[in-house]
Amino acid sequence: MRVTSKGQVTIPKHVRDRLGIAPGDDIGFREEGQAMVIEAMPKLQDGESSGAKFARALIELGKRARKEGLMSGMSADEIMDMTRGPFDDVKPR
Repeated sequence: MRVTSKGQVTIPKHVRDRLGIAPGDDIGFREEGQAMVIEAMPKLQDGESSGAKFARALIELGKRARKEGLMSGMSADEIMDMTRGPFDDVKPR
């Protein structure tokens, strides 16, 4: 594949077909060692809100992180600090 001056590439049709990617769909990239993996992002299911879709994507991300050992031994507070940053700038009530 060749990258355009805008940083775009064309995903071959057989790859789009295999992943079920259609025009307008969202895709993601993730690093696995020295490789980048393209994955189709979750699509809205019938009657599902975009918030529910986001929650479903976060659940899947958490499953993957646990499977890969990225959060082993971390407390909930440590995970929250990692994802949103510490709350050391908030005044106590």
